[in-house]
Amino acid sequence: MSKAIVKKEQPTDLIKLPDKKIDIADALKLRLRNKLTFQAIGDKYGYTAGGVYRALKPYLDMIQSPDVIRAYEENKVDILSGIHVKLLSQLVNEDKLKDASLNNAAYAATAVHNMLRLEKDLSTANIAEHMTFNVVTHEAAAARDKAQAAQFNQGNETEDQAQPDTQEE
Repeated sequence: MSKAIVKKEQPTDLIKLPDKKIDIADALKLRLRNKLTFQAIGDKYGYTAGGVYRALKPYLDMIQSPDVIRAYEENKVDILSGIHVKLLSQLVNEDKLKDASLNNAAYAATAVHNMLRLEKDLSTANIAEHMTFNVVTHEAAAARDKAQAAQFNQGNETEDQAQPDTQEE
């Protein structure tokens, strides 16, 4: 006696099948930059708010809410300055130095210092400007000389073509 396998059919009217797949990058941008709700993003893609949330959850765990990000962006220099001061104070805190190496604290302070300089549109590396200027000036002079030589050579070719060969026989 063989048993018949009966497939259970699920009522399709209870399952919302999405019209299109969620574009994660676009959905994140809509959530973080445009501050759309999960429901508004879901309406765009044909998903529920919960479906959008589940799709974005791995990224949301890494990122704060749009308001927190905006607050950080608007105050980044001050926040980095505060972190920098805190790290520098740890370099001289004897209790902290027992738990962490001086190298670790100094590295963290340097990293934050560089981030702070970037945010203030300052250099993070010392480059001798006069050397950069000299290199650019030298390259410009070489290009000018090359162009003049090409122009001179072209002028000589034109003169040579205009004068017939007059060698005595």
